[in-house]
Amino acid sequence: MIHEPCMLFRIVSVVVGVLPLHALLILLWRQQHQVSCFDFGPTDLNVLFKCLRSNFLAAQSIPSLRHHEKITREPAALFASVVSGVLAEGCHTSRTTAPFIDKRLFFDSTVSRYYCVISERKYDHQWRGLGVFVVPRNTNGPGVHLMAPHPIFDGSTDFQAVWIFQQHSTMFRSLLIAGRHRNAFPCTSNCVNGSTKAPYFMTDPTHSAGEPFARAAISIVQFNRLFPTTFCNNVTANASAVPCGVIQLHGQRSCPESTVFLSAGLANSSSLYHPSSPPSTLYGRVKRMLGMTRDVGWTVDDPWTSSCKLAATQNVLGRIVNGVEVGKECSNQPDCAHCSGDFVHVEQGETARESKEAWSRIGRALAGL
Repeated sequence: MIHEPCMLFRIVSVVVGVLPLHALLILLWRQQHQVSCFDFGPTDLNVLFKCLRSNFLAAQSIPSLRHHEKITREPAALFASVVSGVLAEGCHTSRTTAPFIDKRLFFDSTVSRYYCVISERKYDHQWRGLGVFVVPRNTNGPGVHLMAPHPIFDGSTDFQAVWIFQQHSTMFRSLLIAGRHRNAFPCTSNCVNGSTKAPYFMTDPTHSAGEPFARAAISIVQFNRLFPTTFCNNVTANASAVPCGVIQLHGQRSCPESTVFLSAGLANSSSLYHPSSPPSTLYGRVKRMLGMTRDVGWTVDDPWTSSCKLAATQNVLGRIVNGVEVGKECSNQPDCAHCSGDFVHVEQGETARESKEAWSRIGRALAGL
């Protein structure tokens, strides 16, 4: 039985409540005339994303379990397939696409760089909340993938991720941003449930493996694994190798003593958090670089230095990166005393995520990997 929070919502009132009138009129006009964000001629990735974000699914915007199934199961699989194709073959990939997936080559004149952008078209009078995936043109192989799973809910972390990616795109292999508010359908997840007092909902892609973001993120991790570990210098001394793994940007208020709280998706007792753990892992590199921000009064913690509970042990992608078999991430925890450190979960207080100055500081730290 579906509980009351899962019943039909007044979607129009939700939209009107969060958008100023002029923005709402522009959005309604664009939706009525089927005009793409690309048709306005943006030349800055940040401007393009701001437009694409206006089509993301808001909190409580999915009216029923049946509708969630319709806009999730097949669309998520197709979106993940296109993501895999672009990583493997470039923007000209012939992987199966769909009328609701938009694949474009985009030139950002502010940094003189081409990107392949995968986003969504409105189709059959509805948005599906697939999200946005971006890769620099003419890059290949594995690398570090930057992700923002909780747009809207986690403040400006999605805008932050786009800005950092644009400014340091030679450092990152790809950018993935979810297209749904984590509470777009507030029914308890059938993957990782959370607790009675703080349940995780079906549209939270860090706790629901079937969501479009989660499916795409898993395909990204599987792509990285196609390459021998010698490509990645967090596991080898090869000077020509690159760092590999996933960095997720989040926002938090529950641990106010920490400007930034880092974790690797592992329990607080993991040896990876010990000060003597290998600094060459992706986690170790991020920890070292962000530690340099202490000179501006930031407190950078991890499970070794803080009792904060945000260690991401229930993050489905974190579990997979840390060795859980795909398909078992909803129930299994990583079984490892020494995991790779290829998953980095960055929980940021407001100081670290709500200003360009802070974005720049985080970006420089991550780019210094």
